[in-house]
Amino acid sequence: MKKIALSLIVTSALSFTFLNNAHAAEAENENLTVKQGETEVQKYLKAQHLNYNINSQDYINFLQGINEKADEITKSGYNFSLMEVYSDTYLEELAKYAAQEEKKDENGEVEVENFDLPKQVENETVKQVQQENIKEDKQAEAKVEEIKEESGQIPIDYMASTNSNSFFVTQLGSSYSRSAAKKYMVNNWNKKTSKYGYYGESSGGGDCTNYASQVVLAGGMPMNTTGFSFNRGHHKTTKGWYNQSVPKSAARTYSTSWTVVSDFYTYWAGTKKHKVYNLTSPKDVSKYVKTGDVIQMYSKSSKKWKHTAVIYDVYKGYPRYSAHSSAHLYAHLELDWKSKYYKYRVIKF
Repeated sequence: MKKIALSLIVTSALSFTFLNNAHAAEAENENLTVKQGETEVQKYLKAQHLNYNINSQDYINFLQGINEKADEITKSGYNFSLMEVYSDTYLEELAKYAAQEEKKDENGEVEVENFDLPKQVENETVKQVQQENIKEDKQAEAKVEEIKEESGQIPIDYMASTNSNSFFVTQLGSSYSRSAAKKYMVNNWNKKTSKYGYYGESSGGGDCTNYASQVVLAGGMPMNTTGFSFNRGHHKTTKGWYNQSVPKSAARTYSTSWTVVSDFYTYWAGTKKHKVYNLTSPKDVSKYVKTGDVIQMYSKSSKKWKHTAVIYDVYKGYPRYSAHSSAHLYAHLELDWKSKYYKYRVIKF
């Protein structure tokens, strides 16, 4: 009995120490800057003998796939959390730059070599970045709730068994073809060209949500041209969901709900009233998904919903996903997006 009691005391003490260390590390990170995050990334790349220039395709690819190296970076003694805050901030600012440049070129082409992270952004602390992201997330959630209230739909249920919440809203139609969605994934997961454009390396924000939109469209979800504009480039709206070619041009016109993580969520969860589950582990995710459902990932480092993917299947009790930026046909969620760094929301189709 004494041995058991001693064991419990030791275990509790170790857990307490671990939590204290984790909180201390988080507090220390809060005062570091985005620029210091860039320096940490460059130190890591140099140690790996990777001579990637900032703004190069290799550099952007590395940042877009940094989640897959989280454990490796941490075990090597580098500050993954700081690196990811920088990564997410850099890619977001690059996406803004690309969106502006896209509208200047009649074919919608973007050159990113001249992009510079604004000095004001470089000097922001981790805490400031996190607070901005939390504010934006709250605004997105408020928008979803506002849309639901306008149509008389109110979120109700909380599922304590998985520490998740689910929004019970209007019934989904039976027209969504999961087999057609899967076929599109198989045929297009590794392609950088499509009639819907490719917003990968040159746009910073990546092609993830554009790819997910294509899969959902292939599965039978119709475009919605509410707020449509013939002007090239992106158009801020969560009322419509579209991606069309501009007449007599190689450029495209598309809604931000088609290409932006948060706006995709607002459109489908708010405007279209699809059911959403917020979950904390890949194992929990597997209980609520089918092929063709969409999953989004939230960074605990930057406090930001940062990535959109599509469920390929559930394999041996765990979900596999298909995505762009980085390109995957059936990657394992529990390997690439570990729950100690991320959490998840599933949008049902």
